Amino acid sequence: MPILSGRSTSTVARPAMVLIGGAVFVGTLDLVFACGYWWLLHDVPPARIFQVIASGMLGRRSFDGGLASASLGLLLQFAI
Repeated sequence: MPILSGRSTSTVARPAMVLIGGAVFVGTLDLVFACGYWWLLHDVPPARIFQVIASGMLGRRSFDGGLASASLGLLLQFAI
């Protein structure tokens, strides 16, 4: 029976990496669905979706921020 304190770093880090990988995967699927749905059915460009996410932090100013606020929205999507 292995001693718990003798665990290698890889066995301890593995659950964390699986969790982070799963979060990135699900966050990406969420963005693909949202961008596809709003673009195909309502003609809303994907950058606007990212600006909507950024509006949680910036308010209405996010829609005037262009690529900068869209980038912030992308970052916030995965930070949330």
